[in-house]
Amino acid sequence: MGRSESTPAGRLELRIAVTRGVIGFERAARRFWPLVTLGMVVFVLRSFGLVTVAPVGTQGFVWAGLGVLGGLAFIWGSWGFRWPSRADAVTRLDADLVGRPVATLADQMATGKGDPAAEALWTAHQSRMSAAADEARAPAPELRLAARDPFALRLAAVIGVVAALLFSREPLLETVQPVVSAEAAVAAGPAFEGWAVPPSYTGLPTLYLPDLVDAPAIELPQGSLVTLRVYGEAPAQLEQSVTFLDTPLVERAEGIRDVSLTAEVTGTLQLELGSDETVWPITVAADAPPMIAPLGPPTGRINGDMELIFEAWDDYAVQSATVSLTLDLSAVDRRHGLTLDPAPRAPTVIDLPMPLTGDRQSFVEILTDTVAKHPFAGLPVVLTLRATDGAGQVGEAPPLSAPLPERRFFDPLASAIVEQRRDLLWTPDNADRVSRLLRALTHAPEDYDLPAGAYLAVRSVITRLDLARETGTVAAETDALAADLWAVAVLIDNGAMSDAEERLRRAQDALADALENGASDQEIAELMDELRDAMEQFMEQAAREALERGQDDQQAQIQPQGEMSGQDLQDLLDQIQELSEAGERDAAQALLDQLRQMMENMEFAMREGGQPGQEGQQGLQENLQDMLREQQDLADEAFREMQRQFAEGMQRGEDQQGPRGNQPQDVSPQAQRPHQPGGGDQPQSFGDGLGSLAERQEALRQLLDDMRNALPGADTEAGEQGRQALDEAEENMGAARDALDREDGQQALNEQAEAMENMRQAMRDLGQEALEQARDQAERDGSQGQAQTGPQGRRDPLGRPSGANGEMDGRDTRVPDADQIGRSRELSEELRRRAGERDRPDAERDYLERLLDRF
Repeated sequence: MGRSESTPAGRLELRIAVTRGVIGFERAARRFWPLVTLGMVVFVLRSFGLVTVAPVGTQGFVWAGLGVLGGLAFIWGSWGFRWPSRADAVTRLDADLVGRPVATLADQMATGKGDPAAEALWTAHQSRMSAAADEARAPAPELRLAARDPFALRLAAVIGVVAALLFSREPLLETVQPVVSAEAAVAAGPAFEGWAVPPSYTGLPTLYLPDLVDAPAIELPQGSLVTLRVYGEAPAQLEQSVTFLDTPLVERAEGIRDVSLTAEVTGTLQLELGSDETVWPITVAADAPPMIAPLGPPTGRINGDMELIFEAWDDYAVQSATVSLTLDLSAVDRRHGLTLDPAPRAPTVIDLPMPLTGDRQSFVEILTDTVAKHPFAGLPVVLTLRATDGAGQVGEAPPLSAPLPERRFFDPLASAIVEQRRDLLWTPDNADRVSRLLRALTHAPEDYDLPAGAYLAVRSVITRLDLARETGTVAAETDALAADLWAVAVLIDNGAMSDAEERLRRAQDALADALENGASDQEIAELMDELRDAMEQFMEQAAREALERGQDDQQAQIQPQGEMSGQDLQDLLDQIQELSEAGERDAAQALLDQLRQMMENMEFAMREGGQPGQEGQQGLQENLQDMLREQQDLADEAFREMQRQFAEGMQRGEDQQGPRGNQPQDVSPQAQRPHQPGGGDQPQSFGDGLGSLAERQEALRQLLDDMRNALPGADTEAGEQGRQALDEAEENMGAARDALDREDGQQALNEQAEAMENMRQAMRDLGQEALEQARDQAERDGSQGQAQTGPQGRRDPLGRPSGANGEMDGRDTRVPDADQIGRSRELSEELRRRAGERDRPDAERDYLERLLDRF
């Protein structure tokens, strides 16, 4: 157009031209993507020589077919392709602009020509549109081919091209295309080429024989396919000793002869072509069968899962492995329902797991399979492991005899029903015996605490079994009857386990027996898992029963002492497991006894009634809690006063040991509270020195002394220890008062920390004393009342507050949100960071360490 690109009009024309190119590229991509994809496929086929795998006579048809497809793709693309016009580009540019300024610039003034005012208005309008059009930008191409290529063929072709460029030595030149180059090869005179292709399962590469003419020996796996191809009319003869078959050269086309053979034994290949002779010595490596072996007998879990660790290896790769289970009849204790000969059963074959990634040449894996319902569960079986390689060879491990794991049933009736199921699966001839024993088991159902439907289910099995005996169809009905008996046994066992206390007791007894009898670590771990589950179920039931008691009992209740948290129980379980794994079985047994005592105390708190005088114990606990908070607040103020004095000393340039730079910040959580719970708003002592806090410390000491003197005599060892802890706390408070008078902040903080720890210990011991007194009184009176709490202090056995009518108080039982958890984590990390700074004063670091101990 002759316009300079530096002017607005020139820039606009350039953008219109670029936009036309973008639209044209988009239309071409949408119409010609099949042709481009086909071209990439041809490139990949040529690069890797994939067409040469086909017989020589068909290779021409392959290329001809590809050519036809290419022509059709070109015709289809050309038929619908249209180069975009200037109007198309203008419309595309105006799509992102307001008012279509690019198209507006081509408009002509329709009316008002010759009118100066109208022409001035038109000129201003065109100027604004020109400025707006100058903001236009050429768009990026939007191909959007996914809808046209739902199978992503174009992407697969791109990946193939990349692979060809990376892994093909000469993508366009290396592969010989017989159809294209056969005439040239024949005209050039005698020539040959050859390949040795190892079996695919070996993962070894193909060898090009002309490159290995001078090699001393060529190592090939047994079963490798060797192909030789000769071009030209010169006489050619092949001599070979790597296979026992006669393999002459066969003419495939004019001037082309080839032969394919399978390398079976070590030997040579000798090709005589005209006056030239080429010899390839070949060493054939025999393919050894795979090997497999179990690394110990199978182990079982409580739920009947079997774990079997095995090792397998092969010279190339293990393709698959199995384990078969057969009954070891010679090791069966042939008593009761097992006296008859068993019914014949085919071996049970279980596929062994293979590595999902990595090398399969040598590996160790673990089979985990549920065999609880197997007919031979709990009986000795013979396990035979077999491995198969890519050549179909099978390696077999020596038979291993071991008991097949079974599910452990805790309810005796469930165990008896499972035993009858086993006898029925042993042989259908046991049908009469099983029927009679099932009738005996259900003769007096009132003697068993059976879940709903269990009794009727057993009677239904008996009826069906008797009918099968009369009709002679026991063998056909065995599997269905066994499935029903299993379901009934599980129902009964789970029904007994729903009684949380009974399940917890059994889990504790089982673990105690295992620790005493020197059970394996695997069995200990499984019993620990069972104990954890039983503990969690028991605690949930305890909470539900507490709610039910609160809804039914409207009388004044008192709070049970000796509360424990779920985390305390879990920590104790963790300690038991750690000790058992470390071989300290006696220590683990002692902790298990302690856990048993704790759970008995919790059960007592749930079921035994409160006694007169416990209100005083509850008030004592509350007073000690308030005093503990007051002491903590006082310690926080002493720490802040030490920080203030330290900062003032740094400003005066005194030579004091402390952190360089910024003033230490208060990290105490209590220091951030404007209101002190339980004690009202406390006066702040900033600027008055540590001595001003001594009076408050003395007041707390006197209050504790009055409380201690008002306590009655101790009746239990726990009560005596609690009173002794109060005495020590009172002495610590006196020492802290004296340290505050001397302005010795570090000593004061140490004494205050000791006082708080002694008060906490006193609260625990006095609570234990109250619980023991209530239990003794309940045993004397024979009462079966419930542990109660006052209307304002109602709690469940886990120590969580409940509402006035027994509903849970959500304020203390809700799950903390993410902000609270994150804030707690940040606070802990900040405390650890400051405690690790060696340039802080010793008093501050000691205080930070005590905070870390608390949190």
